[in-house]
Amino acid sequence: KLLGLDQRRAKGVPIPQLMKEEHALALAKGSLGDETDHITKEIELSSASEETQRIVQASTAVIENQDGKTVGMVSVLTDITKQRQLDEAKSKFVAHVSHELRTPLLAIQESLSLLMGKEVGEVTPEQEKFISIAHRNITRLSRLVNDLLDVAKLEAGKIELRPIPFELKDMVHHAVETIRSWAESKGVAIEEVYPENPVPMVADPDRLTQVVTNLISNAIKFTPEGGRISVEMSPDQLAPGMAGEPHVAVSVQDSGIGISKADQKRIFEKFEQVSLASPKGVSSTGLGLTIAKEIVELHRGKIWVDSDEGQGSRFTFMIPRQLRANGGVEQDSA
Repeated sequence: KLLGLDQRRAKGVPIPQLMKEEHALALAKGSLGDETDHITKEIELSSASEETQRIVQASTAVIENQDGKTVGMVSVLTDITKQRQLDEAKSKFVAHVSHELRTPLLAIQESLSLLMGKEVGEVTPEQEKFISIAHRNITRLSRLVNDLLDVAKLEAGKIELRPIPFELKDMVHHAVETIRSWAESKGVAIEEVYPENPVPMVADPDRLTQVVTNLISNAIKFTPEGGRISVEMSPDQLAPGMAGEPHVAVSVQDSGIGISKADQKRIFEKFEQVSLASPKGVSSTGLGLTIAKEIVELHRGKIWVDSDEGQGSRFTFMIPRQLRANGGVEQDSA
């Protein structure tokens, strides 16, 4: 039924013979898992004649006997084809609208910059005040549009990393400096704690800069005046399940409002914001952490948060120090 086949035609035929060979192999591989007792994966399935194509979610659990030995497994396949088609249509729509907004936003931003620079004539203090407000909000809107485009491209798999050798301490320090003035304007201090020795990396420095910037921006938004933010780095970490492969961990800790345990479970999802009351004047799209998570996972890494309400938050991501080049380039629809 899942593959749209007639019951009489499929009766008595082994399941692998009812679908394309490579899809049958993918299903078998997905069912084996990674030495865990329960896994869930998305797999593409097609009938052998390719008359029917489906995207299924395969949930597999191991069956054990009384002695704890594996005697079999059970798999449940759920058809999520329509859901994925809707997701794809939504992502395309968001990408198209965001792309169309770029040009007029850029024109407005440049025009306001000319007015602020008084290159087209003098403006009164009152006019300068309103021009500044408009410029600040256009910049915020442009950042939102760029975030929407990034999310759409990440969901569509159109972003591939460009790994190159670089020094991680220099990259993180540069990210901090580009945003330090904003923190200082809020009365928030940023401390940097790095190891003495160099931390050479092979990864995508531009995308990792985006991760660090998003994490620091998030910390600044939710840290009140007089608070502190600490950016720390721990090289030569060993990630669980990847023994022998050196990793590096980067953490951003703040003395802000903290995050409840319930919110921590969904804070990396799109458009999610903590339910705890935010400091006055704070607004957030809920996309920055989503983008950070996607980029870290593209680097074969992990990101998580440790926090208690009213006690600040600590966001940490861990990635391998040597990312294998995939030979691809980032696809940009712009």
